[in-house]
Amino acid sequence: GLSDEQLRSEQRRIRRLMRPKGAGDQAVVVLGAGTVHIRKGVDLFIQCAARAVLVAPEVDYRFVWVGAGYDPLWDANYSVFLADQIHRAGLDGRIVMIDESVAIETAYEEADLFLLSSRLDPLPNVAIESMAFGLPVLCFDETTGIADFLKVAGLGEHCVAKFLDSADMAEKLSALATSKSLREEVGARSREASTAFFNANKYFAGLAAVAETACDRVQREKEDARVILESGLFRKDFALQPYLASLTVAQSVRRHVRAWASGIDRRKPFPGFHPGVYLDQHGLAAFGADPLADYLRAGRPDGPWLCPVISSSAPEGPAPPGDSRVVLHLHVHYPELLSDITTRLSQNQILPDLLVSVSSEETRLRVAADLEEYGGRVIAVRAVPNRGRDIGPLITAFGPQILSDYDYVGHIHTKKSAAVKDAALGATWFRFLLENLIGGGSGAMADRILSVMHEDPSIGMTFPDDPHVVSWGGNRPFAEDLAARLGLGELPEHWSFPVGTMFWARTEALAPLVGLDLDWEDYPEEPLPYDGSRLHAIERLLPLTLPRINLRSATTNVFGCTR
Repeated sequence: GLSDEQLRSEQRRIRRLMRPKGAGDQAVVVLGAGTVHIRKGVDLFIQCAARAVLVAPEVDYRFVWVGAGYDPLWDANYSVFLADQIHRAGLDGRIVMIDESVAIETAYEEADLFLLSSRLDPLPNVAIESMAFGLPVLCFDETTGIADFLKVAGLGEHCVAKFLDSADMAEKLSALATSKSLREEVGARSREASTAFFNANKYFAGLAAVAETACDRVQREKEDARVILESGLFRKDFALQPYLASLTVAQSVRRHVRAWASGIDRRKPFPGFHPGVYLDQHGLAAFGADPLADYLRAGRPDGPWLCPVISSSAPEGPAPPGDSRVVLHLHVHYPELLSDITTRLSQNQILPDLLVSVSSEETRLRVAADLEEYGGRVIAVRAVPNRGRDIGPLITAFGPQILSDYDYVGHIHTKKSAAVKDAALGATWFRFLLENLIGGGSGAMADRILSVMHEDPSIGMTFPDDPHVVSWGGNRPFAEDLAARLGLGELPEHWSFPVGTMFWARTEALAPLVGLDLDWEDYPEEPLPYDGSRLHAIERLLPLTLPRINLRSATTNVFGCTR
């Protein structure tokens, strides 16, 4: 470190550079500080200086920058341009560039104003220290947390210029430079506000409170995980992403609790239970508790957070009577995926009538030929406009016919998720949907679903229980418009819906949507965004129409099949 004499010598040097002999007692010294870098906005400091001199030529300005890195002889990236800018702006002699110094406090003492010219500087100490010395600090809005602090302290009018607006900054500089009384008032208010806010004891107490809260949260999450693990309800095969299959059940539960606490990558813990619905409609006994752990502590209460689950492990019940009219709408955009659907259908006793939509005549001919060996009836293979994806054909092309001729309707489409770069992701999702709705390795799921729906007339729609917790996203404005037309009222924050838009339903469940009389022009044109459209809104609204006709939804689950 420096000796006392060396420090005093450095202090004298700083004073001499900032207020040299002959500079005049009325000089207004504007200080800037920081490493000479474009982020610090040294060029903006110079630009503001040039404008301030023009705005108030009567002011004896002296602009001083203290910081390492100014070397116009060797730094061709920035310093050489700064030197040229100073010269061309006619500021030679008015702007002084000083290397970093241990006597920075002397610079604060000698300055009248501090100009924080940074383009990006979260909460720089030089600005905080300047205010502690009673200096008014000026900065640009939206570049630093100091701007927010000054506005909250009621100093924004005097000290915060528009975003990188050097003309506005020059006006504010000049207002303070030409009025000593205003400088003193703003400086005193700045010192008072900064001393109260940037208080070390208050800061350390705040840190201690944050640490205590974090420790309490960790303990609560550990206890919640223990309660969930001991319940035996958590289904790792359902709740965990396939790539995390190597985790133990205990690790999986801990991950689940952390996800719900953080709000990142939330998933359902077992089929038939939606933690978000429980959180919204039941509430928590203790703030911050995990919804599933709270549900368990509350004695597993019944409510809309639970729904019936048709499981692949359940025995296959009796099929609906022969006079039950069952139709399956297939939208085949990718004909190469059709055989996977028909192969799975053949494993079921029920072979529904088929209403098939395609997006071109070429595809229609290919699909019609591929369906010649189907064991049930093919009622129609129809080319439709390439609007509305799978929803448009279901509602607009076949909706009235389905309502008049059938009791049950399935809706399946060939899915690739082309907007997702990882093709394997789309293939996994497609397999997940088909296994849950038609069957395969899981047995005859279509038979199971239709059997349960026939036995339980309260079930209006059945779809796979997707482990993801999916929200409205960018679809809410579209959903609110349709909900108003459907008379649905306020939309929920959390609910279950057929993610991927595939399901089995009683035909009357589709009546509200068919009743909207949507035409092809009512559907958005291709290409569609991955999320945020009327079609994505309809997907989410499907089960919300059920309570109006005294129906409810059920979900399916195939053991070991997740996504």
